[in-house]
Amino acid sequence: MKKRWYLMVFCLIALVGCAGRTARAETPEAGEPTREIQVIRARPKEVEAALYIGTAGTYTVYPYVHEGEVTPDQLIAAIADLTGWDLSLDGPIFQNSSGITLTFSPDCALFTGPPEPQKEDFFVYDAQELCATILDSVCHTLQWNVVNENIADPKALSIYFRTSKGDLSLDHIGFVQPAGLPYGGLMPEAQVCSAQGRFLGATAADATFELDGETLSMSFYDSDIAATVSRVTPGLEVTIVYLENGDTTVLTGVY
Repeated sequence: MKKRWYLMVFCLIALVGCAGRTARAETPEAGEPTREIQVIRARPKEVEAALYIGTAGTYTVYPYVHEGEVTPDQLIAAIADLTGWDLSLDGPIFQNSSGITLTFSPDCALFTGPPEPQKEDFFVYDAQELCATILDSVCHTLQWNVVNENIADPKALSIYFRTSKGDLSLDHIGFVQPAGLPYGGLMPEAQVCSAQGRFLGATAADATFELDGETLSMSFYDSDIAATVSRVTPGLEVTIVYLENGDTTVLTGVY
């Protein structure tokens, strides 16, 4: 009987001792640094893309950082937010192995014009310049972000522009982009050029500039250009934007 009682007392003392040691292990001694438990939450990977704003050969690159995968829809929305242009679409963007197709809404700036007031960095002087800049910017931005240029040629990615009725018809500038053909530019054979010069004067048909000591006359691309140039004071130093196609030189902008 005494042995059983001694055994019970011994077990009780052992349990109390273990409990005491456990409690002391969880409580740091004086001067001992405490351990903090840090919870690290996974964050989506930030992806940096690029927005190309301008026309063929004259793009300005703007970085675009987004968390997670960058999609064509997000790139179009980013261009619209950056420039102020209405780039609303009439339906989702369609993408497959043959290319990417965008269906522009009637409310798009291609049809309604630029915002009022325009953002200074993205100011355009006429409908021709606006449409060329929108289409070229969207096309180039999609190509150079969807295709890895280290693996394939981004220009090989076909970009199709259309409306819900079919062809993208920009009657106000005399341009039609067939829905079934990839976009190749408003004037695909023309080279976009710019130069610093001095404005000498203008007639109803063309404008004259002094470039590098030589006098050069350029015909107007449309009536909006003629109206803009008519307000320029002769003798002013200006930036001239023009299209060059063989022996043909056409003035598209004066800044």
